[in-house]
Amino acid sequence: MTGYEIHNGRTTVNGEPFCRLADGTPEGCVCKNVFGTYLHGLFDSGELTQALVKLLCARKGISPVSYTHLTL
Repeated sequence: MTGYEIHNGRTTVNGEPFCRLADGTPEGCVCKNVFGTYLHGLFDSGELTQALVKLLCARKGISPVSYTHLTL
């Protein structure tokens, strides 16, 4: 995924990293159903959106294909 970071200061994390940056630095936090990150622009390409939809549909036991033609 591609994004950019806007962050100033230090953050204490009590959970697993959301992801790892290209240099291996852990970024963000995942704790149960909560995800947090200082990365912006993650939904611009659609890659993360598709992965998130697949993950959520899998947790609910439904197929993401049946929802691809919805109009919002």
